[in-house]
Amino acid sequence: MNYSALLVTSKPGELSKMLESLRAMENIEVHHVDEAAGRCIVVLEAPCVGDEVEGFKKISNLESVMDCALVVHRFDDEAQIKPIQDLDKIDRFN
Repeated sequence: MNYSALLVTSKPGELSKMLESLRAMENIEVHHVDEAAGRCIVVLEAPCVGDEVEGFKKISNLESVMDCALVVHRFDDEAQIKPIQDLDKIDRFN
């Protein structure tokens, strides 16, 4: 599972609308709200990076959202990460 912490900023005067939209979305949890700044921290949970990107796009495209920024990304212990076996085979700069 992939987890992303996002800083989501509302358009002026639209914090309540933004929070309502975020709380209605699947795999999103609102963790902290800064009413004075019109922003919040949310965690987006997704089984793969592609789904995570789609969730990020959905949040960014909400009418009440001015900005959505990735703060941190984590994999859980069960994530399948395949390390590169032979780093010398990587063409680093071409």
